[in-house]
Amino acid sequence: MNKKEMRKTILNHRKNLFNPVLEDRIIKRVLVSKGWQKAKIVMLTASFGSEINTAPLIDNALKDGKKVYLPVCRDEGRMIPKQIKNRTSDLKADFHGIPEPAVTCESLDAVDRIDFILVPGMAFTEEGFRLGYGGGYYDRFLSQVSSRTETVGITYEALIFSKLPMEAFDFPVKSIFTENRQIICRQERK
Repeated sequence: MNKKEMRKTILNHRKNLFNPVLEDRIIKRVLVSKGWQKAKIVMLTASFGSEINTAPLIDNALKDGKKVYLPVCRDEGRMIPKQIKNRTSDLKADFHGIPEPAVTCESLDAVDRIDFILVPGMAFTEEGFRLGYGGGYYDRFLSQVSSRTETVGITYEALIFSKLPMEAFDFPVKSIFTENRQIICRQERK
């Protein structure tokens, strides 16, 4: 099965996995993790479609006084972190309907200052590799961040696979949170 077919299959499967109790468990695991607790500057995503709801993470970070950035993706393949101070008023739907920071939000140029990055994925391997949405934005972006930055994925246990199609430029996350566990991933690229 190629990546395009796999994305379609996994998206359909993920829609059937929706469970607010399990989502809550996943988010709670992130909130008590050391990486989250010590992070002062975080880059999160605004969930969309059947993704695990990230609003509680965003709200918690804002409440705790963390600097919160969300990505804005540009046609030239570039991703720009922009700071939000209010989840409701600072997010606007892009042309795909995905919530992103408004143009008036401040950009972060020094991406090596980010302490914690939530990396979206449709599915993950225990080594931290993921099946993304196909734009390559995060792989290009992760190549620029500091090695000390905590990179994490969140997913249902049912979307952890032994193997996924990978490319040489794919960047693994350092850990993955599911409803059952935190997976500490190997740190080498394949």
